[in-house]
Amino acid sequence: MEGTGTYPCLVEGCDRSFVSVHARAVHLARGHGRSKKATGDPAPKPRPASTVTPAVTAKIEASDLAAVPGPADRLLSRVEVAAYLNVPAKTLAVWASKDQGPRYLRIGRHTRYRRADVDSWADGQAVTLGLHREPARDRPW
Repeated sequence: MEGTGTYPCLVEGCDRSFVSVHARAVHLARGHGRSKKATGDPAPKPRPASTVTPAVTAKIEASDLAAVPGPADRLLSRVEVAAYLNVPAKTLAVWASKDQGPRYLRIGRHTRYRRADVDSWADGQAVTLGLHREPARDRPW
């Protein structure tokens, strides 16, 4: 069959054919196209429900933060604060490296924030129009 361009499966009873020797080899290497049910292998065990992971935590909305159970002075992760401030978590990391942004705690290798520190920092970010601008005539350009 090498001249026709089709290569049949080498397993008796299988009527599949392939356009290349490589495709046939892959078919055979992957268990001849059988599923785990056909081979009698047990089905994979379902994964147990895990605790909150960073991927799940990233989906926390700022409005959901107030509904988080626990004391009001619970420490917040960088991802939770990022969701609360509506900024990327990496932005908080950059701010921390430049001594900017809300105060934070280092607990081992983990960065944690107090809700009061985040709120106080955010309140200090308010800009009153006209106070932070220089008049146009004083600009060097």
